[in-house]
Amino acid sequence: MKNKKTDILQAEDLQKMYEKGSFAPHSPEKIFNDSKYNYNVLKSAPFFGEETLGIYIKIYDKLGEMGYAPALYELGLLHFNGEWWLEQDLKKALDYHTKAVALGNTDAMFELYVYHSTGQGGVKQDNKVALEWCKKAAEKGHYRACFNMASFYATGNGVKQDMDESVKWYERASKAGNGKASATLGVMYKMGQEIKADAEKAEEYFKLAEEQLFDLEEFLAMFGIERYEKKNQKSAKTTKKDTCKTLPLPTKDDFKTLIEGLCKATKTGEVRKIYDSFYENKEPISAMSIVETDEDVKLIEKWVTLIYDRIADIAGTDAAEELAEVADEIFR
Repeated sequence: MKNKKTDILQAEDLQKMYEKGSFAPHSPEKIFNDSKYNYNVLKSAPFFGEETLGIYIKIYDKLGEMGYAPALYELGLLHFNGEWWLEQDLKKALDYHTKAVALGNTDAMFELYVYHSTGQGGVKQDNKVALEWCKKAAEKGHYRACFNMASFYATGNGVKQDMDESVKWYERASKAGNGKASATLGVMYKMGQEIKADAEKAEEYFKLAEEQLFDLEEFLAMFGIERYEKKNQKSAKTTKKDTCKTLPLPTKDDFKTLIEGLCKATKTGEVRKIYDSFYENKEPISAMSIVETDEDVKLIEKWVTLIYDRIADIAGTDAAEELAEVADEIFR
């Protein structure tokens, strides 16, 4: 039976083909995509477990035996995250991802970066090896890996700080579809940070970020940036009112408290809540703006290390992604 509207193979069709031992005449890609669609639909109902969903694990395994890398990558994710009916098994997840990497899967390469940066799956925690995997994935065009490499070069995390190299990786991430990278480049061109200010190019990147479904408005608000120059149409009364809203600049102690709080966050949304609360009554400036002496530089380096060590500790979680995003904003 097929869904006439979408032509997606249904659960019973897929199970029959699996039991028969052949997916012909369908391609591995077709079987994988339809299986994943059915799995996600059924997964949304809390009463379905291994009896119903286990068939998709078997189908992915079969596709993996046929050399279809995306199925191996998906199996790795399932075992990495676990489900209420599927016990988390990080070693098995690593095994699947390693097999996917052998077949050239860039998503799996990025996962190996996660394993080695955190020491999960039975591997020894090794930031140098982790960086190598991140770079391999980035060189293959992986959008998240490209963005990470840009962040690493911007902050000097694991590599020598090099803003020219950072910009190159942001550009690659942008071309790979990373909306945040596009927005970041837009801000850099808008503000003239490490790049010659160019309002036209800034707007091009802002538009691209929107096309890539990135929340540009919220991103710019965090930087206190107005996308478009405001017309000088405000009354004297309005101008006076705005002047009264000038917020205090964060101090070194303020930033120290922020970093300590972020490093204690563990839940999704908690990182962003701490960050937003910090800037609620302060000017949204970068921590880099406090640098005046060599001691200040060392202080920034210490904070960067604390943040990225924490990211490595909780890598693979939504909180880690949030913390990486916030770090980029704090140390921009």
